[in-house]
Amino acid sequence: MAPFRNAETVLVHRCPRDGRALERREVASVVVHHCAGCRGVWLDLGTLDRLRADGRLRNDLADDPCAYLPRPDRLPDATRAVRCCECGQTCARRSYAPGSFIDVDVCVLHGMWMDSGELFAALYFEGLGSVA
Repeated sequence: MAPFRNAETVLVHRCPRDGRALERREVASVVVHHCAGCRGVWLDLGTLDRLRADGRLRNDLADDPCAYLPRPDRLPDATRAVRCCECGQTCARRSYAPGSFIDVDVCVLHGMWMDSGELFAALYFEGLGSVA
């Protein structure tokens, strides 16, 4: 009889724009998945809720390069909706929040994809500098 192995399964998220493996980054206890190629970011729903509720977390994440890196010279088509990094279903392309002028891709079950620069814009919209 073979020995029982307790193996930890790690989900590797893929960039919905260019297919690269996303880098897992932990910034001030917030986990984001970042693409080094297109510089987009995947945030799960729990992370979004925490960022909206905590001004200090917003400020800490805004200081991380994944939030404000400039767009690369060549971008994949950012006008089309992407597939969810977790379930593979097509995300809904919608405004981040009324009046934000930030278009993001949302999977209502798992999270949100933000193209390069959109994370910083969303953090700014949520109130950078205001500590809740």
